Amino acid sequence: MTGTYSALEDIVKKLVGNHSQIDEPEEINRIMHDNYIILQSIHKDPSLKDNLLRKLYRDTVAEHEGVYNFAVGIDYADRILGPVQSLAQLAGFHGFFTFSKIAELMAKTTFAAYYLRTNDVKSVLGFAANEFVGVFFKYGSIINIYDLYKNSVKRHIREKTAEKYVNEIFDIQSGNETSKEFRQSNQSFRKEQNPFKF
Repeated sequence: MTGTYSALEDIVKKLVGNHSQIDEPEEINRIMHDNYIILQSIHKDPSLKDNLLRKLYRDTVAEHEGVYNFAVGIDYADRILGPVQSLAQLAGFHGFFTFSKIAELMAKTTFAAYYLRTNDVKSVLGFAANEFVGVFFKYGSIINIYDLYKNSVKRHIREKTAEKYVNEIFDIQSGNETSKEFRQSNQSFRKEQNPFKF
């Protein structure tokens, strides 16, 4: 199975090229913006941004390289297939729509199984909801032009980086009071920044 995933990753890299590049400065700034304690610690010691946060981010990206490249490939195909499938429905080419949807769902099911290694169940449920709309709502395939899969992996990478950073800074173990306080303060801060994000 690992060999199959590796082969798919190689194909994706050849197809998408530079589309798979991550904007590292933007992602690091988002980690700081979304995590109040990290932002505070870097304000107190700006060297931590380059000496620790950037290093942890790059390590986390490397750990998720395979699943990220797979997600980029899924989104790349979606940007092409989404409008085409909607037009096929409009034109009455139901056979093409059905065949392309089956092939698409097979690829996405393989990705979801691969992505579950991250334990990010919430995103997998989001993938399922997205595909439900695409299959059962007329012209719903157009929703696929949004980079759902790639952005989900990027968000997961940011969250894992933040978790590593806090553990490194405070030398804490998961579940203790400091960790609990960190999670609560972050949730409060992020809701203030975006009250529609849960």
